[in-house]
Order: sequence, then C-alpha cells, then structure tokens
Amino acid sequence: MPQHKISKRIGKRKEKTHTTANYPVSSRTRSQTHYIRLVTILPGEIGEPMKLKIRHTTFPVTPPSTYSNSNITLDAIRRTLPVGWSHPLTPKYEALSYCWGIPDRHHTGTEQPRHLMVRQNLSEALTWLRHPSQSRPIWIDAICINQSDKKEVSQQVARMGQIYASALKVVAWLGPGSPTADLAISKLSYLGEQVECREPEWFKPEVPLPYDDETWNAIGLWVVQEIQLGSKDTIVKCGEKELKWSLLRRAIPVIDAKRKGVPDRVRVRESYQLLLMMCRNSYDEDLLRFIGEMSYRECHDDRDRIYGLLNLLPPDLASLIEVDYSKSVSEVFEDFVSARIRQAKRLEFFACCSPNDNSRCSWVPSMWYETHDPAPSTVCFRACGMSAAIAEHGPQGQLNVSAISIGSVGDVANLLDGFDLDFLKAKVYYNGKTSLEVYLSTLLLGLVSERLPDEEGFPSLRFLKRAIAALAYPGMRNYVSNIPDRWKIMFQDWMGDNVFWFHTVEGYVGTCRDFHVQSGDQIFVSLGCNHPIVLRPIENGNFRLLGECQVAGFMDDEAVLGQLPRPWRVVVRNRDDGYEWPHYLNEETEVEVEEDPRLGKLPEDWEPLHRARTPNDPRYFAWYRNKLTREEINSDPRLLPDALRKRGVDVQTITLV
Repeated sequence: MPQHKISKRIGKRKEKTHTTANYPVSSRTRSQTHYIRLVTILPGEIGEPMKLKIRHTTFPVTPPSTYSNSNITLDAIRRTLPVGWSHPLTPKYEALSYCWGIPDRHHTGTEQPRHLMVRQNLSEALTWLRHPSQSRPIWIDAICINQSDKKEVSQQVARMGQIYASALKVVAWLGPGSPTADLAISKLSYLGEQVECREPEWFKPEVPLPYDDETWNAIGLWVVQEIQLGSKDTIVKCGEKELKWSLLRRAIPVIDAKRKGVPDRVRVRESYQLLLMMCRNSYDEDLLRFIGEMSYRECHDDRDRIYGLLNLLPPDLASLIEVDYSKSVSEVFEDFVSARIRQAKRLEFFACCSPNDNSRCSWVPSMWYETHDPAPSTVCFRACGMSAAIAEHGPQGQLNVSAISIGSVGDVANLLDGFDLDFLKAKVYYNGKTSLEVYLSTLLLGLVSERLPDEEGFPSLRFLKRAIAALAYPGMRNYVSNIPDRWKIMFQDWMGDNVFWFHTVEGYVGTCRDFHVQSGDQIFVSLGCNHPIVLRPIENGNFRLLGECQVAGFMDDEAVLGQLPRPWRVVVRNRDDGYEWPHYLNEETEVEVEEDPRLGKLPEDWEPLHRARTPNDPRYFAWYRNKLTREEINSDPRLLPDALRKRGVDVQTITLV
C-alpha cells in the first residue's frame, strides 16, 4: 500500500523541493480574497494526452472570526436554504487531497495550450480522476496556488479550510492501487456499511472480526487531513477503488474497540493511530501528540507543519496564527507555541523541550520534537494545580513566566547507582513516608494501584517493596520469576541509561529522562505547567529550560498549597468526557471529592461555570467568572499569583531564553 500521509503538503518525510508551474493566466489570483483558481480536467481516454483548463472563479469570503474547524460543510449550509436554492457565489467543484510526493516532473497539456510540470503522484491522480466523457472541475493546491508567490501562498493557505469545506466532495488520493489496497478498501467498506445492519454483532467489543492475516496486513491506510472538512460524499480513492469517508469513520472505531482478535502489529502502526485520531475527531484532545506526529511527515515547505494543519487546530488557537511565508521556520514554530500559551493559558509544550534541540529559544521545542513527559498523563500529576500560565513573550525570544522555586540540584546518579535498600527502609522523607516508598512510587511514575484504583494491571506499593528487594539482592533473584512480565518491562524501561535520579540540596528526590542535569541546576514549579521543570542558570539572571522532571512530594500541588493533610490522598478517576481526573479520598470517612480540600472557600466575587469540554480547552481546566468584571478564566482564581502571595507562596517572575 502506498504510504502517502497527512495533507496536501504533509506526507511521509520532509523534503525541500519546490513545485513550479507556468500559469495560463496571470501569476497572481485576482483580488485573492474574492477569487480562487480551479482546474477542469477535460475528458479523455487512458493513454490520451492529459488536458486541463485553469480559470479564475469568484469565491465567497468568510471572515476569519466566524470560521472554525467545526466541520460545518457546504451540505450543512445548503440544508438551511429553500429547496432548489444555492449560494450564488459558491462554485461547484471537488477538492483533491494528496501527498505531494517526490519531485519528479511529468508534462501535462493544457487547452491554451501550455504545459505544466507536476509531480509523479499528482500526474497519477489526474490520470485516475479523468472521466472519459465529462469535464471535472477540481481544486488542486499545487496548481491552483502559485507556489513561487509567497504572498499568494500565505493568503490562499489561510483560506484552505474554507475551500475544502465548500467543495462538493473531497477526493483523498492514496495512490494508483494494488491488490492489498483493494482488499483493505473492500473489507473496511463492508464493515462500515453492515456493522449496524447485516452484521449487528460486529460492533460489540467482545465479538472478534472474521479477518485473516492477509486482511489485517492490508488495513494500514494512509489518510489525509482535508477529508475531515469535506462533505458527506467525501471519498478515499486508491486506483479504481473508492471508499466513502463516512464508512471509514464507522469501521475504524469498531476495530479499535475489539478486546481481542486485532493483531498488535496493526494497533501500533503509526498510520493506524493517526487514522484513529481522525475518525474520532480526537486530534484536538492530544495536541502535543498530533503536532509531533505530523512533524515527521514529508513536507514541501517546513512551515506547512503548522500552516498545513490550521484547519485541524482548536479554532481559538488557529485564529491567533497569521499565515506568513516570509517568516523563517523557527519563527513560525515560535509564534505557534506562543499563540498556544496565550490561547490555552498553559505551558504544555515544555514537555517537548530538550537541551539537545537546536531551537533559538529553549522553551520552544524543535519542529521535529518528541515528548519527554516525566510521567504518563494517566496518573494526573498537576504540580501547579488548576493554575493558569502567567507568561509574556518578550523580545529576542524571551519568555517571562511566573514560577515557584523548589530547590537546587545537588548530586546526580543513574537510577540504581548506590542503591541501599536497608537505608531506604529506615530513612523518612520530608512528607512522612519512608524513602523506600518514595523511591518506588517515583520509579513507577505513580502507576500504582493505590493511586489508580479503577485501572487493572498496576502493582501496589506493598508488592513493589518485595519486587524491588528481589532486584536489589542477588540471593532473591528467583523471586523475580513471579513478577508479571508487564511489570518487569516497566522496571527495565525505567532503569535504563536515559533515566537519572537527582537529589536537591534541600533533600528532595527527583528523576528526569532523556537529558542530563548537573549540580547547580534549578527546579521550579511554573504556573500552568503540570510537571516541575529543570532550568540551567545563565548570564543576566536568565535561564535555559532543560525539560520537565518528577520530584517526589511535589507532583500534586504541594509547592502551591502545601502537603495534603492526612487522612486525604489522591486517587484518579475516569470522567464522562474520557479524561482521567484527580479526586481526593478521605481514608477515614471514605468521602471522595473532586475539589482539592486545601483550596479553601472560593472568593465571593467569583463563581464557577459549568461547561462541556471543547477543542479549545487544555487537558485540565475549570471555568470561573468574576461577578463584578464578568471576566471568565479557565483556571482557579484561588491560584492566581496575587492570591498565592497572600497565602505566603513566593511566586517569582523568571525569564527563559
């Protein structure tokens, strides 16, 4: 199966070539805010020269403030009009979505006559899309946008979401086809059509699908992002075979819900995971992962790793990003991260930063980043509580943030260097727990049954004490044979060479992975950031961000609100919106509450607002409104800097460069 991935510009791996075209009309689209170019594929038989007609056409203008990625299509607009009516300015056309592919050129004739030089992948698509007896109007970005005109590219790319949404349908071209591709499309089409009709049992998670190895190997479709914006008639096309996007969106979630029968090799495929995100409309639920996955696809212009995805970003975030191809790649990504901080009031991209990045600013991850989370989101660590980032993007790439100092790194060691089990059993940590319990909970990133009572498969601290003893004492190695394999793997992963313990001068214990800390590095909890951060002091009192870390006893808002008093402890529950959320359990009364008991009473001039999650919201949020000013915020007003200072918390403003 051809592996052509996300977007008109985003495919398999990055490349730096440019499409050239000799335009049969003026090189710039007339009054670009009111016109677009359209290509008409003139009829012809296979083997005949390809003939195209390129024209300008009027196109309705949608103000940026009213357009979003909420999948409002032309079909939806038409349903609001009387029967037989249509928008007088909207042209009738299809839109092609495909991977740009390799820069080989093929000549394509035009009616004028002139010649266009197009890439191999587009040449193949045009061949398969041509009808033998009818003309086919279609919008193709490589032809309809003058790629050598940066101003035109900036203006037209900003409108691309509206162009795709207004098309009669989007054709997602995957390639010329193969027996494997035909099999996948056939099976997925049948599954999507019959799952609620002829095969009513197939949707149940416990019912395996009757697919053989050949079928599972075939299911690995590469999809494109623009199909999300198309009409109900949008299709995925591979050679002669077609599959309706609506059927594919039914079929893939059914496969993913299966508890057995789906080979792991299918579930772990990067293409499958991306397809699943798109079928669920869940790209907005994990923005870090989505942008990170897209960054490794083939790309005609690296700036399109942001601009090419604008229509899949949260609407409020997309509205803050101005398409400008005169900016450098690093400037585009810096602007994107800064816009996300302003929009969501969170510092979630700190999890993607690494001292190994070559970014101009340490707080901006590389365009080709990987996440370096010190702990999985399942455990719901919120070192800053429900606070908002107080951040200002200054000159020369500076970022001023409000943060609380935890301490200074003293010594650093590999995970088990100098491990003394008897010493850890005897020593008491600052929060009253034994150092052994602290080490073990930190080692497993909080993935213990005491914290995750609703999840299966996580060990208890009691079990961990026995297990770590078996690993620490050679005479007890035979005990390891009784440890489930999944826990062995977890131990091994977090005892690797990329994981480092550190102790602070103040006596705290922490871990970081994928980067080195050194004596003198500073540990802070920044408002709006879920994990503590490691900073390296530089000249003028500024800092460089190394990354996020885990510090025992400071992962549940202790730096902001102090220790959680006994008999309270944190437990993680699953919410109706699909997210895990921290709750607080009183072990004596067995009362469980969602609000942190340390917060105290809400100030009289603030009131809570109850709102459903939207794509604009960060992972953790709660809405409040000021009764006097009517200001609305997505964080707890009790954790604003001034409120914290009244509690005696030393909130500082630090500068990251």
